[in-house]
Amino acid sequence: MTIVKATESYRVAGVYEPIEYTVERRICDECKSSDISEMGNHVSVSINGAFTLVIIVSFYGALIIGAITHDVGICGGIGMVSVIALLILLCWSSYVERNNYWKCNTCGNEHIT
Repeated sequence: MTIVKATESYRVAGVYEPIEYTVERRICDECKSSDISEMGNHVSVSINGAFTLVIIVSFYGALIIGAITHDVGICGGIGMVSVIALLILLCWSSYVERNNYWKCNTCGNEHIT
């Protein structure tokens, strides 16, 4: 895979100078096509939603119970559930997202690094 950097510009009505920006395009080494997409694994929406729900409920639950009871032990114990769930979700999503790869949609080349 070759990454090509190009400078493109566009004009806005009433502005003298055009606005320039840099664009990076990936080009397949075999067929020279720029029709490349990212293929790979992602954490499913239901698992991500379940972990997010556990994190939010346990965090705010710890705040509410801690404010009501004024007990740091109960608040800290429930609050640790949100921290542990957050660490598990972050480690799992980084492991799953690491195995993504690029694929050329024109020729089917999967050996794009």
